[in-house]
Order: sequence, then structure tokens, then C-alpha cells
Amino acid sequence: MLRCEPSSSHKAPQKGAFFMHYFYVIYSKKVDHYYIGETMDLERRLMEHHQGVFKGCFTRRSDDWVYSLTISFSSKMKAQQAERFVKKMNSRKFVERLIQESEWLRIRFEND
Repeated sequence: MLRCEPSSSHKAPQKGAFFMHYFYVIYSKKVDHYYIGETMDLERRLMEHHQGVFKGCFTRRSDDWVYSLTISFSSKMKAQQAERFVKKMNSRKFVERLIQESEWLRIRFEND
């Protein structure tokens, strides 16, 4: 599975610190495509997608990405589990339905 990671380095949070982590879906009207990811910082991540800092990643093809859905999780692991689950569905219809009815995804992975 292709992971889009920034080419520039940034400091990881200190061990034991509590940070919310987010699952997100962004959409580009230019390429008519959804992209699914996870991050600790929604503002920074969208800026990175717009600036094309993800080498070899699909999101470099456009600069008009907007959030269609964000869901907060209590840990990075839970956000990544949700991301993997949605990517495995490999379905635009599934993503569009998830955008309309998203609460079940947070409940499913927060309660695991």
C-alpha cells in the first residue's frame, strides 16, 4: 500500500504525550478523485498535499484538495486501522456513503 509521507522531516511527539489523530478523506474536483489518509495535524497535512511535498503520491496531481470528511481518534493506531479498512474497500461508492454516514467508522475502531 502506498503511503504518502512528507519528504521533509518533522519531530515526532514525545512518548507518553496524548494527541488526537485523524482519519480523513480529501477530494479534488480537478481530478475527480478521493484520497484517504491519517494525520495528527489536519491543517498541516492539507497544506502538504497542496504543496506537493509527497513524492510519488497521487495527490501531487492536483492542488484543489478539500476535506470531505475528518474523524478524530484517540490514537494513531486506531486512525491507521480505519484508514486501512477504508482503503481495502477500494470503492468510491463506499467512500461517498461513508462521507454521508461516518459515525459508525469512529465507533467501530474506537471501541476495538
